[in-house]
Amino acid sequence: MNLVTILNSRNIAGIQDDTLKSILEGSHPDISVKIGANGMVMLSDNTIIKCTGEYYTNPNSNVDLKKHKNSVAKCHYVIEGLGVDGVDVNQCTRCHLRCMEKRKGGALKRIYK
Repeated sequence: MNLVTILNSRNIAGIQDDTLKSILEGSHPDISVKIGANGMVMLSDNTIIKCTGEYYTNPNSNVDLKKHKNSVAKCHYVIEGLGVDGVDVNQCTRCHLRCMEKRKGGALKRIYK
């Protein structure tokens, strides 16, 4: 594992997990969520966080997360494939928070690009 892989494993869009969690929960003092729908989360500092399907994988699922072009269908299959319970379609902020929890619990793995 090289240094870039290690750094990428510790952040999403250049933001470390604890900071990202506080931003998504609305408790960060400087950065907030502007938009959280249609497969992305845009932050007040104009950082864009893509769909959870770009960052996480469920090793126990065989659902193809890249298969659908329609954003609502893709969202549904990402939620199903990642096993994210209690999140409705286009609730991207909640989906990211739930995936972070599931990753800490070992149910999801990060995708490194």
